[in-house]
Amino acid sequence: MKRSFFISFFIASLGFAGCSVNNPEKAVHPLVLPSPAAAPEVQAARIAEYREITKGFPVRGVGLFIGAYDGRISKEKLLDCIEECGFNRIYCFITSETQMDEDLEEFLIAVGKRRIPVEIAMDLFHFYPRKAGNMFLRHVRPGSPGIPEMVKKILELKASSGSAYRNLTGITIAANVHFFNSSNLDYPADGLFVWDENSFGPGLDNDEMMKMTLKMLRELPPFPDDLQLTIGVPDHYSELVHEGKLSCGTAEDFAAVRNPPAKIILLSQGNRPTDTVRRVKDEMTNPELEPGSVILLQRIANHTAVSDAQLRRRDWNDFIRITRYVRDNVGNERNFGGLITGPLVLFKILQMEP
Repeated sequence: MKRSFFISFFIASLGFAGCSVNNPEKAVHPLVLPSPAAAPEVQAARIAEYREITKGFPVRGVGLFIGAYDGRISKEKLLDCIEECGFNRIYCFITSETQMDEDLEEFLIAVGKRRIPVEIAMDLFHFYPRKAGNMFLRHVRPGSPGIPEMVKKILELKASSGSAYRNLTGITIAANVHFFNSSNLDYPADGLFVWDENSFGPGLDNDEMMKMTLKMLRELPPFPDDLQLTIGVPDHYSELVHEGKLSCGTAEDFAAVRNPPAKIILLSQGNRPTDTVRRVKDEMTNPELEPGSVILLQRIANHTAVSDAQLRRRDWNDFIRITRYVRDNVGNERNFGGLITGPLVLFKILQMEP
């Protein structure tokens, strides 16, 4: 189904960060921790258990929204918590340009002192020139810079002498192309296509959207040697390619937009660990991908959610069982590069609950 708008943007996700909601501002998880119900020794044992399971992972990442912690916890205590949990990489998710503020800069400075790798993570669903459906929406949801503009701005900040962004080690872009469907009120201002479940096939709308997304990524400016590009890819895109419904969109297609290749985060669209493992098995052994270049996202659901594309959990034991299952089934595969857990606040709630 063609529309009068061109997609000049790009995904998670961090789909991987709760971005399936139509209003990006609703994606932030505020830091509202319960009073600890578990005894201190139980909480400590849980962290030790998680560290033991994940200790062999090259990347033990955690996703968070800096804005959720503003005024509630100091940057130093937040980083103490991250290090205590054994996380060795931080994915700091932003949903608008305004979140690149003093709070983020202070966090980047604090992270730099700890020498913890940190990436800014963005979803294409939040960064594109908008064409709101009516005058009211145009007022409350003004246009935003696209992913290319945001990447250019970040690169300029990183190159600036004395900038906090010099501590940045990567940019993650989540590519949830399928979020741009007719059920969303926010249309890209200059796009041609919209994702439609009835428009699968080479050369049809969904396929053209995927091609344009890959083209946009290939045309991003060069990165300095100390900055890594990582792309979040929904795990069902490869299945669509293998079924002949798309001509491109596999993990290797996204990795190949860069030389050296981009790293890949596989974004689970299932809510059970068996779904995750089944869908990523091929990527974990694919010889077209660099060894250790594929990272899994374990996005924690709110309690017993079963419909969202998030791993279900009931309590800490359930969460650990899921983590161990993923480790045992794909942790030793050729391309396995690690695991990202998040958002941090939900991880901490699990640790503290009875």
